[in-house]
Amino acid sequence: MTTKIKFFLFVFLIFFMSIAYGLDFDPIVLGEFKELPDAFHIRGKADIKYFESIKSENIVDSIENPKAYILRNDGIIAIAIKKESKYIVFDLALGGNDFSLERKNINNIGSDELIVRWHFTTGGRGHTTSISGIVVWDIDSYNCLLSFETEHMYGNWWKEYDIETEEITVSGYEFTCFGYTIELEKAQLTIQLTAQSYDNECIEGISGKKYFYKLTESGFVLDRKENAELGNKENPLYGKIYKKITDIPELKNWTTLGGGVIYPKEPESYDFRFGISNYKDDNGNMIFVFVEFVEHDKKGRNPKYKILDTLNIGKLRNNEFAWYQQCRKNTILDSEIIAILAVGECKNYEDNIVKAWRANTKTGKIQAIENLIGIDCARE
Repeated sequence: MTTKIKFFLFVFLIFFMSIAYGLDFDPIVLGEFKELPDAFHIRGKADIKYFESIKSENIVDSIENPKAYILRNDGIIAIAIKKESKYIVFDLALGGNDFSLERKNINNIGSDELIVRWHFTTGGRGHTTSISGIVVWDIDSYNCLLSFETEHMYGNWWKEYDIETEEITVSGYEFTCFGYTIELEKAQLTIQLTAQSYDNECIEGISGKKYFYKLTESGFVLDRKENAELGNKENPLYGKIYKKITDIPELKNWTTLGGGVIYPKEPESYDFRFGISNYKDDNGNMIFVFVEFVEHDKKGRNPKYKILDTLNIGKLRNNEFAWYQQCRKNTILDSEIIAILAVGECKNYEDNIVKAWRANTKTGKIQAIENLIGIDCARE
């Protein structure tokens, strides 16, 4: 009898961390982006304890103004602030034991605030988790001004195998992530999304929406948001706007093969902002152009096209074809995919994928797809 064994490992750390360390909110669930809150409220004073002395073997770092020591004891990172003949001690509420310290005057009052960036990594058979965060303490009032999880990356993989033959029959993986950058200046907090899960991969280098917060008596309150500019700024054609391809000097001798609109992931949003065009030169070289529709007429029609990124395919082999607009991922239409197929037997959907890329509407960049499993494209 054939027995199949499948290893499933599930992440509970993100929930545990939120409870154990008092994180204010969960901005991302398994890589799904959500709007950040309108405010990060000051969480109140720390649970303070007073000690006559501290053990030197527990000291791992120190700061000045005021004189204080960072303590590690039984997995807890605490601060001991020297006050007259006693020490004021409280837990820094970090999510991990690896940390770095920074001092900066955020509230324009008294001593510089203590900024602690922490990191936690764990892993085992079939999974790995990496979490980072930031905690900001006003060490004059002992108030926590901010506690925020800045990065969460989780990987889970499994295999099914036949015990009798010892052959792997099925394998798979799950990968989720998010990442933020945080900037702290006097009375201001800036947060920007820089990494996010997409199609079971972690897409880094995103320039997401920026959130600007002002520090008030109640905490950091949202002041404004700014949409980041999409696209590959390293591409020499980035940002050029055209109505006809002949408007672009570098492509004026290329022939249009076709083009199409990228369908939004949420069709009800009607956010048809992006498209892909396909061109060929006299030598048979092929290029794809990833564009954003801009400068519409008064009726919202007849747009011009802003180049976000390009993909140089070069010449295809005799049995190769370039597909776009009609490709699927796990049987679901995904019009962001550009693929090269080696066509063999006649099938409704070709799955002999040589290479594939994604015109990623989250980043405005064309990015290679490493995992080709589940991709196929409809025959014309």
